Amino acid sequence: MRKIIRFAALLTALALFALPVQAAPEGPLEGMIYEVFVRAFADSDGDGIGDLKGLTGKLDYVESLGAKALWLMPVFPSPSYHGYDVTDYRSINPEYGTMEDFELLLSEAHARGIRVLLDLPINHTSSQHPWFIESQKEDSPYRSWYHWLKAGENDALLGQKVWDNKPWKQLGDAYYYALFWDGMPDLNFSSPEVVREVTDIAKYWLSFGVDGFRMDAASHIFARAEQGMSQDVEASAAFWQGFYREIKAVFPDAYLLAEAWESLDIRSRILTGFDAVVNFDVGDQLIPLIKQGGSGAAFTQALARVYGAYEQAAPGRGDAPFLSNHDQPRVFAALGYSKDRAALAARVLMTLPGNPVVYYGEEIGMAGAKPDEELRTPMLWGEGDSALTTWHDSRYNKRTQSVSLQQEDADSLLSVYRRMAALRQAHPALLRGSFAPYEASDSALMAWTRTAEGETILVVHNPTSEARAFEAPEGALNLSDEASAAGGLSVPALSSLLLRLPMEGI
Repeated sequence: MRKIIRFAALLTALALFALPVQAAPEGPLEGMIYEVFVRAFADSDGDGIGDLKGLTGKLDYVESLGAKALWLMPVFPSPSYHGYDVTDYRSINPEYGTMEDFELLLSEAHARGIRVLLDLPINHTSSQHPWFIESQKEDSPYRSWYHWLKAGENDALLGQKVWDNKPWKQLGDAYYYALFWDGMPDLNFSSPEVVREVTDIAKYWLSFGVDGFRMDAASHIFARAEQGMSQDVEASAAFWQGFYREIKAVFPDAYLLAEAWESLDIRSRILTGFDAVVNFDVGDQLIPLIKQGGSGAAFTQALARVYGAYEQAAPGRGDAPFLSNHDQPRVFAALGYSKDRAALAARVLMTLPGNPVVYYGEEIGMAGAKPDEELRTPMLWGEGDSALTTWHDSRYNKRTQSVSLQQEDADSLLSVYRRMAALRQAHPALLRGSFAPYEASDSALMAWTRTAEGETILVVHNPTSEARAFEAPEGALNLSDEASAAGGLSVPALSSLLLRLPMEGI
């Protein structure tokens, strides 16, 4: 069966490579990454399910946001609505379209200077994947591609719990390891064939024109209880380092982004095999700070610790800060449905180092809370827009203003995101500059400097509900109107101040 699978994959690859894909932008990725759930984003054929043609039709909107990359949640065939349990890593979910539709999306995105990143969940497959079905036979060559134990073989291991659940799942007279859910059995990365196969899958898509990957569950490649041990971070990091070297040797501009919802020490180790790690700390710490109050100075120092740890572990690698993603409550709801608070969160995000990630709909204040389906509801384009999807009716967005209503409103949340993305791209200091905490006299304020290419920008954010005094350095210029900002200033509640400093002023 292995030969049949690989032969089919070869035929698909030959068909793909006959299609011309416009070249992607060269060099490192710098700028906003826009995360999209294709099913919820835009529908092209009226069946209520978002698809690749629908997303292609909305690329002008994505470009208008200032996004430099699209992160597509899984687009591979899958028995689940979310797609994180894959049954075929070398084709497109037919509900989303065809390979030709994907080729057109790539070409149109690249024509706009937008790269395309695929969400690649290789920690596990679907339980319906042909590999796993074959592995259920004890004499199958695929048996070693997963973790299997016979009943009674290791009862202590089978009884272990992770996150209050037993990851070893019974099937007949044997057990297989599935950390997240019994429908997603973990692959065995101790198998050289598994390592070779997942590396080939990545090269397959990069050869087609994809620009990189967000790697799901990157810190669990060698997972918590598969061998009777706690999470083996060193083994996972070593795998990713090898993966990184092999990919970069052929595709040096490929962008590799890790999901690691872990402590800083673990994230730092995982970063050694990636260009960046998504930074859960930003949203986890910033949202309570803006909503309930606290020390902006402490938040700034926490950021500095993260960047310092990253630089020590993997010099020159980056960060990918975000406010929320497809697994977390949406920001607007978490901030009490306050546009001013959400706007401040956006300004903070857009003034941090790395490539900020914006989850679709955050820019218009979409709301949502668990269960997961409510975090992934249809993008609100506006009444009468044929691209509206209907795959799931949202409980939380009955009064949310749509894109069409916010589009021409200079005071809308959407306009804040657009202005901040444009400002970021216009200033090297904000785009790629270093980060240093700035000591303000008021510890409630967040304050830091960003420096690059002879430019230093002092960033000040006020997360409190009242104006705060701030003493600006001599010669500072307000980026909004270039007026002199030297001397005493009052930073209004929930507002930001960006000052360009003379180099000798810091």
